[in-house]
Amino acid sequence: MAKALIRMTRLALAGALALAMVGPPRAVWASARPRAVRGTGAIVRPVNLPRVPLGVLDPGRVAARRSGVGAEARGSAVRPRAAAPGPREPVAAFGFDAILNQPPFPIPADPTGALGDTWYLAAVNVHVAVYDRSGQPAPAFATPLRLLDLARFPAGTVDFDPKVVYDHYTDHFVLVFLAVNDARERSWIVVATVPDATAADPSTWCVRKIRGDLVPGDGPQWADYPGLGFDDDRVTVTSNQFTFRPYRFRYAQVLSMPKDQLYDCARDLEITAFHGELTREPSGRKAFTIQPAVSYGRAARQFLLSFDAGAFEGNRLTVWRIGEGPRGLFLRRASLAVGRARVAPFGTQGGGSLVKEDTLWDTGDLRLTSALYDGDLRAVFAAHAVERDLSPGDGYVESAIRWYAVGPARRLDRSVLLRKGVLGTPGADAGWPALVTDGAGNLAVAFSQASALTGEFLSAYVAVVAPGETTARTLLLRVGEGRYEAKPGVERWGDFNAASRDPLDPSLVALVNQFAAAEPGETVTDDWRQRIDLVAP
Repeated sequence: MAKALIRMTRLALAGALALAMVGPPRAVWASARPRAVRGTGAIVRPVNLPRVPLGVLDPGRVAARRSGVGAEARGSAVRPRAAAPGPREPVAAFGFDAILNQPPFPIPADPTGALGDTWYLAAVNVHVAVYDRSGQPAPAFATPLRLLDLARFPAGTVDFDPKVVYDHYTDHFVLVFLAVNDARERSWIVVATVPDATAADPSTWCVRKIRGDLVPGDGPQWADYPGLGFDDDRVTVTSNQFTFRPYRFRYAQVLSMPKDQLYDCARDLEITAFHGELTREPSGRKAFTIQPAVSYGRAARQFLLSFDAGAFEGNRLTVWRIGEGPRGLFLRRASLAVGRARVAPFGTQGGGSLVKEDTLWDTGDLRLTSALYDGDLRAVFAAHAVERDLSPGDGYVESAIRWYAVGPARRLDRSVLLRKGVLGTPGADAGWPALVTDGAGNLAVAFSQASALTGEFLSAYVAVVAPGETTARTLLLRVGEGRYEAKPGVERWGDFNAASRDPLDPSLVALVNQFAAAEPGETVTDDWRQRIDLVAP
């Protein structure tokens, strides 16, 4: 009964937010209006956005949104959990604690990062840091760099929601974060491209400020919850667009940028923007959170995925593809049935209650939190948190991870659902999945887990699904150290994690997660720590 009440509360909240777990209204506007239209996408060109020199800005100018961070290493033991039978268990090859919790904006953590040939590039909330392959910070990042210091912004601007990927096709990191100024009703999408060879020297980073609202004539908007992906020759950034006052969701936005321009700050950048009617689901509903896929293997087209929870024919997964024709870029979409999914209940934690809000944590809503395309497998993967009764009859309904593998067809409406599965542990709650495949086709899923029934604090995990299978083998990577209670009410716990393939050894994957950190003897904490692990699936 208690968990049923939790689920009803969670569903009511999800309905009130229209499947949007977002913070208070933020800002929008920008500086280069679309100058031409080709095909179905508005082309913004040319945009003269030279490299912005790094400067030191006063952190006191920044008003709070929803985040914070820092950096410190703390050793940890890897503790394997029982898993379903399989060829072999995943093995943690190496791991370290990365950016730690430091002001400003420490809630939630929003950890992200990727592994390149030489460096790890990691970010959380409003900070970024570079680590070598042994987990040591580069000298310039002994203290993590504030994102807001990468460019110049008006006083009162807030930075938030970083995303990091490693483009192994060109040996570049791509860092995206958002900035907003409510008073001026202006918003920016900041894209920093970072050569792996010189990642430790921030003066070599190419930083571009792009208007968060590239669509003229429909009122000022601010961009929220970015997605970041790439194929072999373009980078894609997505966002959810909101009005300032009143606070209202307008539509999902998809921006496509050619790499040869994006990675060269001496060149103007041409951006193709898809928005409004172009980003509606096939059901006619507004798409909310379109996740662009990070690509591996042969990837000639950018795939994206979204979840349509309200389609009249039932829940559906929508496959999107950016293509190029005689009239320019175009965006195609088609959806397929994947079975009903319910919004996950709030999770519980060790030492906490099944019903008391202060001890519960938000495991996520039905938005997809990660997407990848494996060109060698010709499959697109995605995942999110859902409600699932993993052990019927025990009175506990879990938050679990549901993942999908889709075979996209040349005609998207002929795409097929190849596999789907559910990851989780009876009596425990899981959330915030991030996906990657290794070179052998194993699917690795980084996620967070905790449980009041087993006494488990918020911990970092990986689950691995072998090719052709749906059951997973699970490994605990970093154990939680205390019950996380950082604010009144249900605890926010990240909006995403991250996963990437080791470009030097495709049998390894790098996973970015977080865990509840506590001092010895403490059982309750308001602290978290970013965790990076190198795992052999």
